[in-house]
Order: sequence, then structure tokens, then C-alpha cells
Amino acid sequence: MSDIGDIYKAEILRAIFGPGAHTFKAHDAHRLRQIAERLADTEEAQSILRAKGYGWAGMTLLDIVRTVPDGARGMLRNLFRRTGTTLASDQPADTNPSLGEVHDIWSAR
Repeated sequence: MSDIGDIYKAEILRAIFGPGAHTFKAHDAHRLRQIAERLADTEEAQSILRAKGYGWAGMTLLDIVRTVPDGARGMLRNLFRRTGTTLASDQPADTNPSLGEVHDIWSAR
């Protein structure tokens, strides 16, 4: 689990059981870990989209995604795909693109 995932897990437990709550109080620790990781992933996705020039401070992830042009859908699928996995007939995302392949955010709009 990522550090951010651990933070979310602890926040969820404190919100439900109060201060001093531990993972052993959770009925399904595996599901709690999945939820915390999903929250961590959405936070990372939001920061990636903001770094690429979409949205502005204070927007939710859903609001930021609505600002992304329809033609960028394929680029986003490749951006958020985990290395080593494939979707349908796609190839794994390149983990180290050269500087010549850096995406220009203005050309996508």
C-alpha cells in the first residue's frame, strides 16, 4: 500500500471509530485497503491532470475530467494504465518517454 493509501486508511478508521482506531477494528481490512488505494489513485490522477494544464485549483477530479477534450481519451487511457498490463489490443505504456515525445497541452485543445 502506498503512503497516501495508508493515510486514507487511517482517516477512514478515525472517522468511524474515533481517535486511536487501528486496522484490527475493521471488519474487512482487505476492502478497507482497496478503498484507501482507490482514493490515493484518484488524488494522483487529479494531480497529473492539473500538471498537464487541465482544470484549476479547487476543482474536484470529476470537474477536471469534464474539461478534458474528447479527443484526449486515448491519451488518458495510456497515461493511467499501469505498466505491464494491457487493455484489449493496446500495448503497455512507455515508462520513460523521450523529451521529444512530451505532450503539448495546447495541441490537444
